Amino acid sequence: MLRHYLAITVLLVASPPLASAAFDPYHLGYEETPGRVSYDATDESYNADVAELFGKHAWFGRFHPHFGYRHELGDTIGRTGGLSSFDLFFPVLEDCNSEWLIFVDAQLLLDDQNNNLGSNLGVGARRYLPGWNQTLGAYVYHDTRDTGLASFQQVSGGFEILDDLFETRVNWYVPTGQTQSQWGEELVPGSTFRFVNHQLYTGAITRYYQNALLGADLETGVRVFTGYKTDLRAFGGCYFFQAQNSDAAWGWKSRIETRISDLVALNLSVQHDDIFQTTVNFAVSVQWPSLSGLRDGPAAGLVARDRLGETPERLRSIVVQNRSVEDPNGTPVINPATGNPYYFTHVATGGNSDGSYEDPYSTLAKAFADPRTQQGDLIVYDHRDASEAGDFVLAQNTRVLSTGPAQYINTQFGQLQIPDSGSGLIPQITGSFTMHHNTEVTGFNLINGSGPAITANGVGNVLISQNTINSSYAGSAVFLNGLTGPVTFNQSPITATSGTAISIHNSSTDVTFTDSTITGTGANAVDILNSGGTIQLGSITATGGTTAVNIDNSTAHITIDELNSTNASNSALAVNQLTGSLEVKQGTITNSGVAGVQLTDSTEITLRDLTINTPASNPTGTSITATGTSNLLVASSTINHAGAGTAVSLTNSSGTVTFDQTPITKDDGLAVSISGGNANITFTGSDITNTDGEGIDIQNAGGSIQLGTITTTNGAVSANINGGDADITIAELNSDSASTSPLVINNQTGSFTLNGGTFTSIGTAGAQITNSSNVTIQGVTMQTPSTYGIYAQNVNNLNLNGNTIIDVSLDGIYVQNLTGTSSISGNTIRSLLSAFDNAIEVSTSGDASLDIDNNIISSILTIGSNGIDVTTGAGNSTINIRGNQISSVANGFGDAIHFTGNSTGTTNLTISGNTVENTLGIFGDAIDVRYNAGSATTSIVSNTIDSDDLLNLMNGGIYLNLNTTGATETFIDQNIVSDDALAGLLNDGIFVDIDRGTNDTIVHVTNNELGGSTDILDDGIQIRMGNSGVSNVAHVQVNDNQIYGLLNFGLNVSVANANTISMQVDGNDTSLLTTLNFLSGLGATTKIEDISNLSANNSNAIVLLLGLGSYQNTTDWLLP
Repeated sequence: MLRHYLAITVLLVASPPLASAAFDPYHLGYEETPGRVSYDATDESYNADVAELFGKHAWFGRFHPHFGYRHELGDTIGRTGGLSSFDLFFPVLEDCNSEWLIFVDAQLLLDDQNNNLGSNLGVGARRYLPGWNQTLGAYVYHDTRDTGLASFQQVSGGFEILDDLFETRVNWYVPTGQTQSQWGEELVPGSTFRFVNHQLYTGAITRYYQNALLGADLETGVRVFTGYKTDLRAFGGCYFFQAQNSDAAWGWKSRIETRISDLVALNLSVQHDDIFQTTVNFAVSVQWPSLSGLRDGPAAGLVARDRLGETPERLRSIVVQNRSVEDPNGTPVINPATGNPYYFTHVATGGNSDGSYEDPYSTLAKAFADPRTQQGDLIVYDHRDASEAGDFVLAQNTRVLSTGPAQYINTQFGQLQIPDSGSGLIPQITGSFTMHHNTEVTGFNLINGSGPAITANGVGNVLISQNTINSSYAGSAVFLNGLTGPVTFNQSPITATSGTAISIHNSSTDVTFTDSTITGTGANAVDILNSGGTIQLGSITATGGTTAVNIDNSTAHITIDELNSTNASNSALAVNQLTGSLEVKQGTITNSGVAGVQLTDSTEITLRDLTINTPASNPTGTSITATGTSNLLVASSTINHAGAGTAVSLTNSSGTVTFDQTPITKDDGLAVSISGGNANITFTGSDITNTDGEGIDIQNAGGSIQLGTITTTNGAVSANINGGDADITIAELNSDSASTSPLVINNQTGSFTLNGGTFTSIGTAGAQITNSSNVTIQGVTMQTPSTYGIYAQNVNNLNLNGNTIIDVSLDGIYVQNLTGTSSISGNTIRSLLSAFDNAIEVSTSGDASLDIDNNIISSILTIGSNGIDVTTGAGNSTINIRGNQISSVANGFGDAIHFTGNSTGTTNLTISGNTVENTLGIFGDAIDVRYNAGSATTSIVSNTIDSDDLLNLMNGGIYLNLNTTGATETFIDQNIVSDDALAGLLNDGIFVDIDRGTNDTIVHVTNNELGGSTDILDDGIQIRMGNSGVSNVAHVQVNDNQIYGLLNFGLNVSVANANTISMQVDGNDTSLLTTLNFLSGLGATTKIEDISNLSANNSNAIVLLLGLGSYQNTTDWLLP
């Protein structure tokens, strides 16, 4: 509205300047006494200047528009400071005789104090009465005012009588719309708070208001002086103004007005009343073309008829009173959440009224029967120390509080302790509370045997604080269902002797128990079903009952600060289909019928600082069983399981499963079972110990499994792995008195690694491996296995390294049908008081790469078979037998190293750096290599045979039998065969038996040291070819060998049938009686490079060329 008035005013002010026509008034001489005068309208004349200003318009008659500026200095009624006014007076209708006029009057106001705007827009009418020589007027205005603190509007009006000598006017003012505005308040804080009726008050408050006043004023004035340029009038009057709920302002006023010309007027006014006191105001008005609307009219001596065009005299600014109201009660305490004062319904002993503080109710039942309580949004405040029975249903936004604990509310002053609270008076309620949205129960002892003590169904934002809850109800002591907002239990212990202490069903919001213990005696503690959100539980203790904590089909993120359970008939903790998470921070679980912890199809489970005890009297219970569980952490816990059931069972796990610093101690039965799944399972610092039982059983598992130390005594199997493709690692496996094998691996297609341990008193084999891949056993000591030290069958990629096997009954290491890449290295196999068969026996059944390196094989006072026995059955093979030490004292081996090649494929065989010793014992061959098929490249290099200093007997040093069907090349180089100080009795130092071969059969016998000065050998080197009856060609090089201690020949070469041998024999160092003997049978051909210098080239040895076959010289022993 203000903008509308402003726009209209600006529009009108912007119009071209207007002025009235000239009029020759009735002239009064100075010598005449002013009085009533009359004149004839016919004396009026209009001059040309009117036309100049307004043109020829007939709209304006004698009175014309005028505008101006008025400024008031000083205070006046209802206003402090000056006021500027921009005025426009606009005649609308005027009769032809200029005796009546209808006009519009507008002012734009500007408050000097704060530059706020106001406005007046009015319409009025004046009538000149010739017979009375007076002008009567009436007008009505719409006024606005902006004080800077409030905006007001009013309708005002007035009546006036204008005479030649005197004038009287009455104005009235009626505010409209908002007539009162509170712009501030000042609180004098108090140190105390007090109840008054149903509210809580504090301090004293002063409120500051602005009021637009209803009122009227009366003014009467008289012309006291007139001159040529001066018109002086004096006024007196009274006024009345009153605001809503305020005292009236009755006052008097006086005013002096002088017009020093028809353009300028001056006013001085003085007013007084008891509200605004005495005010003085001075005003200057400038109007153009004139104050009266008469252009070029007289400066003084205006008569009533000339004043139809003047602006009415009135209070232009709305009268506003600034007032303050003091409230001795202070201010009510406000609830910031609602912006309303707190409402209290009081309950006190002896009360029997309306629930006010002064007249409280005597019982909660009466308080809850109050319709106001049923509306909610209040505090029911119980001041009693009494008992009451009843079931109470809270309305929305209701708090039920007792004075027992310190009670607090949030207020505009911050958090406040409610008066009378903290008294220690706790009412006892036998019954229940049913919660609603935004409700609270604090400070009660609740007892119920017929229903839940607390029920929250389909509601939210619930607080249960500083209560005690005792229930013997067969259902739930606290029943929370379908929650829509958070629920908090604070310092409210809950005890149930039947049923379930806490049930949380079908909810998706947060539930928190803070310092609120949950105890079930012969009852279940917590049941969570179909719920989400975050659930934080404190300390839970359950004795007896079915399940201490049951969680089913939920998405919640659950935390349990402490869980203690004893003698649960089912499980202490049962979790089924939890897709959120669970963390148990500490606790003790003892003697659970099914399981201490039972997890099914759940995820993100963390168990910390738990002690789980299962006594021997519990034959079926499990400490932890997890089926279909993803991401399980058991940390810093202890599992003591004396019962016959499995201690830890993990079935179909996924994600990550970790046992960290959680030792498992078991008596009888199985300690840990892992079945199915593809989880990454890790036992870190979590030793598994079982007395009279098994350590771990892994069935058809995937993923990876990392196990720490496993120790068993008197069980059947310490570690059993069957099926699956998991990658399994056991840091250490210790077994004593296992009735079968401590380690059994079957159908394992992933990988298995054992990094250490000790097996003693073994019932069968130390380790039994069948139909598996990627198996590593290293650093294990096996004492007195009843059968094999390590038994492996149908294994792909096998690594047996750094193990110690003592007094094995059969083979120390037995491997059948080996394939892939394998290593048997760094092992020690000893026979002290019992005989073993082969120390290491390996057969391959496909492509294989095998290293048998740096093993120590020894036998004392026993009779054994071969030291190392390798047989290839099929496929291509690379076999390395290197750096092994094989020794026998006062006993007999078969062969120290025995190799049989039955494969039709290609074999690369290296036997190097081995040491074979026989002290007072009987060996077969030190190295025995036999090929029955296929192609082969063989290196027998740098081996030391029979290097001790006592008498011993051996069949031969190195025996090589070539019955191959493909290309074959053999290197026998730098070997030492017997350098005893005493006599050593051997057959041949090196015996090469070529039964079958093509033109690609090549044999190098070079740089070997055969026999010492006291040794007795049959032949130093024997080469035999042709016993198979097949025509073959072979190329043999015998160079740079040292041949001593011979009983027969230094070199003995025999070729039978239609075979051809092409040889290079050069640089051999022989003893004085050494003979190089060649026997070429009928149909055989012996070719020798540089045959004529054969003796000279070999230390002048005796050369015998015997037999019916032919001898030929060849320039290159490798030629066909």
